[in-house]
Amino acid sequence: MLPVQHTRNLANASPSVRNEIFAVAAELTSAVLTQYGAEGPIVFQNNTTLDDPLFHLHVHVVPRFPDDYFVMTRAAVAEVPRSERLQQATRIRQALT
Repeated sequence: MLPVQHTRNLANASPSVRNEIFAVAAELTSAVLTQYGAEGPIVFQNNTTLDDPLFHLHVHVVPRFPDDYFVMTRAAVAEVPRSERLQQATRIRQALT
């Protein structure tokens, strides 16, 4: 579904990789609305910073709800348990089909 090519950040990505990534992000925005009953998603991408341990291009699709007070947090503080993430991934895959 996603391109398998290491790309450090958006600026270094080829046009075809950018197109593929954001085409998938567009599909996911619809899937998270369906699966979570969200009013809308927020889609964002962070380029690498000096202290960024990820060192790869990735995009976030986050379902949004009225009065959810969404804020960016550190992953170590706000990480969802793996078992729950796997269940969420299964539901999102089902919404994509």
